[in-house]
Amino acid sequence: MEEFQRPIDVIKGSMEQVNAPRFLDLHLPMYTGQWVQLVVSLLVSVGFAYIFLSEGVTTEALLILAAALYVTGMALATSFPSGIQIALHAIRTTIGEIAAVSYDVGPNGERTEASPGGEKEGWLVRPPPVGAWHLDRPYDEDEGGLLDDHPQNVGTPVPATLTLQSLIRIAQSAFMVIIARTYLLESGDPGMLYGALAVGAVILLVQFFRVRKWRALADRPTSTVRSMPMGPVEVYGQLRPRHGWPAVVFVDGDAGKCVHGLADWGWRYGHRFTWEEWVEERDEDGNVTGGRWESRSAYTLIRSDAGGAPTLVHDGTGGMAVHPNLLANGRRIQEWSDADLSLWSTRSRPGGKVRNLRAWHVWDINGWTVGDPFFASCYAQPRRQEELMFEGVDQSVASALPELTREGDGFGHVVTVHRGTEALAFSDMESGLSAMLPSAIMVSIALVTFLMEGLWF
Repeated sequence: MEEFQRPIDVIKGSMEQVNAPRFLDLHLPMYTGQWVQLVVSLLVSVGFAYIFLSEGVTTEALLILAAALYVTGMALATSFPSGIQIALHAIRTTIGEIAAVSYDVGPNGERTEASPGGEKEGWLVRPPPVGAWHLDRPYDEDEGGLLDDHPQNVGTPVPATLTLQSLIRIAQSAFMVIIARTYLLESGDPGMLYGALAVGAVILLVQFFRVRKWRALADRPTSTVRSMPMGPVEVYGQLRPRHGWPAVVFVDGDAGKCVHGLADWGWRYGHRFTWEEWVEERDEDGNVTGGRWESRSAYTLIRSDAGGAPTLVHDGTGGMAVHPNLLANGRRIQEWSDADLSLWSTRSRPGGKVRNLRAWHVWDINGWTVGDPFFASCYAQPRRQEELMFEGVDQSVASALPELTREGDGFGHVVTVHRGTEALAFSDMESGLSAMLPSAIMVSIALVTFLMEGLWF
């Protein structure tokens, strides 16, 4: 690959345009699905407008139209990508989409599971293979140095102050609450305005915590493992074993359901049941007017188990131990099922009119695989001396002495864990103005109206 085509150069060139503050992002849809979403939402919006206004413009019709357009407007708004999403798409288009990273068998026969990625998870470039991990000296620096997609190479993306998506949401929110206010002034019924106030307040609260989380991550630089301070930190790297390869996990003790190279895992075995149930439809007087078949399901947990292996995160400059409490809520790794209708004998059959009764034995396993990308805002704390001695750690290697954990002292420090790079974790990040202005408009107009009209709950 030519110098200008190296992955690191492609990443830097694509991310450069979104690593600096800017006022407005205006981008058309990237994918066919987004174009379809845009066209369908526009057609539905026009259809709603035609239906509700064809018989004349009335306050009631505008009220219903405002609510309908608020819902369809969300689909319209999300069809437009942000600048960060455009940059990530350019990187993956140029370097090549990494749907799943499969690791070759290691030099001593080590095996692990494929590490699937997605729009918001995974790698930007292929990570170091098992053969480059220095399993006998896990805390030492890699020969290749800092990972190509480390934030210190890529930079931290910055959301635009406003985007086309946020402008649409501002317009739809303003339209809805203004129509609700007009309806109140003409009819005296505050119900719609109360609804707009409630919706706006809930969304504003949710967006406040989302922005708080984004800001906490964006404001803290990602340290390299080699120069990691104690206390609140942000780290990115690759999960690797600390000493010895993780033992093979046999799900439910079955040799045919073996999973390799797991840093953290939890499996379940249970019975899954599905059926269709006839639901009657009644009119206002309670008379049966018809019915429909609805799908139903149930799950019975029979047994489960969990475990893990000592793990570290390595960013190319060195490795640092990861406490198991940071590896909770991993991805679905594998699942198996066997159909068995006789399982219905273990539970009561659903009453009423039913059909298509089915049942399965179901096994699944969740967790983290060594080799997975790991981005976390957490704490670096000293390890216990007895743990270091038991592991036989070379205590002259500074990065081997602390561990990363959820527990620590740091006012306002938000602990988060993401299976992917920082840039992917920020792929849907918005500025505070973009995130909160639409709902703030709904709340403020509603409150001012209530204040002016002397109406309160």
